[in-house]
Amino acid sequence: MKKKFCKVLFPAPILNRYDFSFVFGGYPQGVFLDESGLLSPLETIALEGETLEILKELNDQDQKIYQVKLDAYVSRKPLYVDSRFVELNDKPFPKRKVELPKKNEILTYMKKLVGYPYVWGGNWSLGIPQMQLWYPIHKQMTLHEKANWLMQGVDCSGLLYEATQGYTPRNTSELIYFGEFLDIENKTPEHIAKVVKPLDLIVWKGHVIIIIDESFTIESRARRGGVVVTDLKQRLEQILTEDKKIPASSLSMNKDNYYIKTGWI
Repeated sequence: MKKKFCKVLFPAPILNRYDFSFVFGGYPQGVFLDESGLLSPLETIALEGETLEILKELNDQDQKIYQVKLDAYVSRKPLYVDSRFVELNDKPFPKRKVELPKKNEILTYMKKLVGYPYVWGGNWSLGIPQMQLWYPIHKQMTLHEKANWLMQGVDCSGLLYEATQGYTPRNTSELIYFGEFLDIENKTPEHIAKVVKPLDLIVWKGHVIIIIDESFTIESRARRGGVVVTDLKQRLEQILTEDKKIPASSLSMNKDNYYIKTGWI
């Protein structure tokens, strides 16, 4: 197949399986949610203007689906997009320009999302209205199911990704390498709370928490239903006692470590 490329016309769900019609509408409950209630087929939402390379063309019922490679998202799994979300071309499109918003703009944006649902793979809280037309579901759904159908919510790294307009890495596995390590090894939660700054990131592979100020953090938590603000010292204590994570100042193979990344803004 001759190389083809495409550009995202409006926020587009990127799945790790090609059968969109099953994930949205074909599943008995209407939306495919795993045993944890998560929309696990959703990898990310490609933002308007993002560029993709088309690797393969497939058909899902009567709709053309592209297997794609994204510049902004690295995955070991195959990635797919509904062709109606993109514009096709034989040559690469210019890459989407990304400008980092100011610190206060990022913080204000995230605070406005408090109360939004947790959606696995979500990084576009406004949701995707095209789903109602292209993948209609005529079943009674819970608010949780409807939020996942329209993708009106964010996951932990998606909260930060949306607030920075796609400047920060999309997944926590990449956020660990982002910015500088803060020296927190062998430090108590009380000490750590005194040295962190707004927009420092408390991160381990699987989750990220963002520092708002000297008193509070913000994050999107599946177990809490979505975006929440928590007392900083209380959250640091929870990381030790509930999440069972230990503060570290350099990257380690120890999966029980957490890090604070600073200096990225």
